[in-house]
Amino acid sequence: MTIFQSKRPKSINLACILSISIAKNKLKMNQFKSIFILTLVAFSLSLNVKSQEHNLSVTEIQELKNGLQTAPKNVGDTDVNNITTRSYDKSQANLPMEENKKDLSIFGAELFTKNSLVFEPNLRIPTPSSYILGTDDELVINVFGSSEKKYNLKVTEDGQIYVPNVGPIYVNGLSIEQATLKIKSKLSKTIYRAINSGQTSVQISLGNIKSIRVVVIGEAEKTGTYTVSSLTTLFNLLYLCGGPNNAGSYRTIEVIRGNQLFKKADLYSFLLNGSKKDDILLQE
Repeated sequence: MTIFQSKRPKSINLACILSISIAKNKLKMNQFKSIFILTLVAFSLSLNVKSQEHNLSVTEIQELKNGLQTAPKNVGDTDVNNITTRSYDKSQANLPMEENKKDLSIFGAELFTKNSLVFEPNLRIPTPSSYILGTDDELVINVFGSSEKKYNLKVTEDGQIYVPNVGPIYVNGLSIEQATLKIKSKLSKTIYRAINSGQTSVQISLGNIKSIRVVVIGEAEKTGTYTVSSLTTLFNLLYLCGGPNNAGSYRTIEVIRGNQLFKKADLYSFLLNGSKKDDILLQE
């Protein structure tokens, strides 16, 4: 960024402009003062003529003249140095907004006001078959039977795992079930041909899991971007963001995936019936 500065200090420029402005204003004020006084004199003479036409008494004429004499004569003598600049209390602009407290009269609201482990992600579960693999996921490959071997392989940024003596296998975006079939097929064609005869078996599971970023918008208590584990479900995230606010809905919670509406969840189906059909795994 380039900032251009004049050689003459700003204070001198302002002083010159202000002096010229004051001189012009005083000149205009003196002209206005002369015109105003002449107008008063003319109006006073006209008043004498009009009073005779309308048969005004001497007392009424004198009262009108007194009223003219009390008019301000120094209208033009305005001191520009004493001009009052109006301002407002800027401290009021930064007053903290009153925090909206959750309305506990709403059924289910109390669930989000207490510390609870109900909606904590459970990491000690069998790998869901629909789990989608991605960068930083770790696959544990156990080969047993006529051959015994264990591999702990991490998905690279390129979406691949590298099996020694086999080569890279692309698994990014595949479910754990699809990846298992692909890896078995690759192993059976290379160093573990006994898989085809059944003498060797392969078991694949998920080790360490990746983190994903999800965004919460709308009528939630705490909107924003959350970094959570890839085993986090919809209800886990609702608990993290404090649930719907007082204007939000417990019955219409939308999950957007791939810029399209993927799921409409009803939290009351869980609160009333214990149904977790809407408690889906989140994806990045």
